[in-house]
Amino acid sequence: RNFFHRSLMLFYYFLKMIYRNLKALLVKNGISREEFSKMLSIDKSTLSMKINGKRDFTKTEIDKIIKVFKLSYEEIFFEEQINKTLNEAS
Repeated sequence: RNFFHRSLMLFYYFLKMIYRNLKALLVKNGISREEFSKMLSIDKSTLSMKINGKRDFTKTEIDKIIKVFKLSYEEIFFEEQINKTLNEAS
C-alpha cells in the first residue's frame, strides 16, 4: 500500500491507543464518566463520543484533562510516540 494509506492506518491505531489510555486513567483513578463529564463541563453523551473517537477534544478540555490526572500531555496522549512511529513509517 502507499505511504498515505500506511500513515492513515497508523494514525487511527494511535487514536485508539489514546482513547484506551484515557479510559484506563478513569478506571485507575476511580472517576466515573459522569464525574469526568462534569469536570470537563460537557454532557455525558458528548464525553462518550469523544472517548470513542467520534469527536475531538478541545484545547480547553485537554488542559482540564491534564490538570485532573496531574500528568503531562505526552503521558496522556502519547504525542512523542505517535510522531516517532509516523516518522519511522515515512
